[in-house]
Amino acid sequence: MTSTSWAEVVLVVAVVAPLASVVVAIALAVPLDDERWAVAGTSVAGLGSFTLLVAGQHPRVGRFAPDDLALSAAAATALLTLGCRRTSPAAVRLTAVTVVLAGVMAGQPGRPSTVGPAVGLAVVAALVAVAREAPRAVVAGLGAASIAVAWGLHVGGHGGASAVVVGVAVLTVLSITVGGSTAAVVVPTALVLGLRVAPAVSGTSAARTLAVALAVLGAALAVAPMIGGRLRSIPPSAALAAWTLVAASGAVDGTVEAARALAAGTAFDLLLGGPLALVAAVPGAAVLAAALSDGHGWPRAALAPLAAITLIGVVNARPARSPAAARVRAVDGLALGFAVWLVVRPTSWTWLHAPGLRAYTDGLVLAMAAGFAGAVSLALLGGRVDLAPLGALLVPGERTATHRRVIDWPSVAAAALMGIVAVALVRSARL
Repeated sequence: MTSTSWAEVVLVVAVVAPLASVVVAIALAVPLDDERWAVAGTSVAGLGSFTLLVAGQHPRVGRFAPDDLALSAAAATALLTLGCRRTSPAAVRLTAVTVVLAGVMAGQPGRPSTVGPAVGLAVVAALVAVAREAPRAVVAGLGAASIAVAWGLHVGGHGGASAVVVGVAVLTVLSITVGGSTAAVVVPTALVLGLRVAPAVSGTSAARTLAVALAVLGAALAVAPMIGGRLRSIPPSAALAAWTLVAASGAVDGTVEAARALAAGTAFDLLLGGPLALVAAVPGAAVLAAALSDGHGWPRAALAPLAAITLIGVVNARPARSPAAARVRAVDGLALGFAVWLVVRPTSWTWLHAPGLRAYTDGLVLAMAAGFAGAVSLALLGGRVDLAPLGALLVPGERTATHRRVIDWPSVAAAALMGIVAVALVRSARL
């Protein structure tokens, strides 16, 4: 663990900055609904957490001793707070961010706290109820899930760990489905708690049962928007969150390596919201697919078809809003940069702890080379690349009139051919 005096100062500033901005706003008699203070406080917290993460610093101040996973969750929390729609007062959101950051960073060096995140999740669930961001049924679900998490931590053992993971799954899915800014801040912290507790059941019968149950939930969430009605509003990130916990449970050897990468992809997909944002989950999905293909036992036979169903659901998901009014904001551009970094060079994200990503990186280089060759060929043949619709693929637009789809079949054929070549190269015995 590396820690210096400046890192300790940055840690304290990052934790207290959101709530301190509220105090400053009150002292200056600024209205609490002024978004400038919310943006300033959250940005300082996110920047401080990211600085500690990339600098490899692990400061310890009192009860705070964040590891890489906690720092990455803190940075993701700040991004989600800045990027999600604002449905509650700024003071409520800043209080929620402060509580969550304090909870996820609590612990001792080498011994991250599980109680701290649980307390943060419960407090944020109460704030969602106070802010009236969600229907009563959702608020009741958040409260019940928080109680399940606390009960599981108190009981301990395989049963307690399973209860914690189930509670985390419910909390995460409901928070993603609601989509409010206060509810969204719990997603990174909830996933971190699940990643820390789920390995306790790895390799047991409880892990196998838990993984299959969560996989069924993930597949159901993925195909639900295809049914229509209110279910169309369920984003693919809800299914990704369930599969993150499936991987963390370790029901099949090697799936734990995919959990952190899937968690990162879930956060980026939730923040961006467009269909193309699902690409951020590709590294984690690649490691998970490799583990399932090499695994043994009945969980593999159950998880593989459920993974296929999930893939069909998320690929066929359609945005509920027209792409014509899509607007890419500065925070979207920042998230997009991180997502591209994750997809292209995931091995540089050392906190993912996924050795299996090296094979993915080798295959990605070959796929990018094939894609570049295909793009040059299309350009030489008179093809035209139009980047105007790219914003609509990244972020959802406003509800407007629908537009007619036009399919460029030669481009589709070329893309399919490049995909076949890339798969053949990746599967080559020379890699």
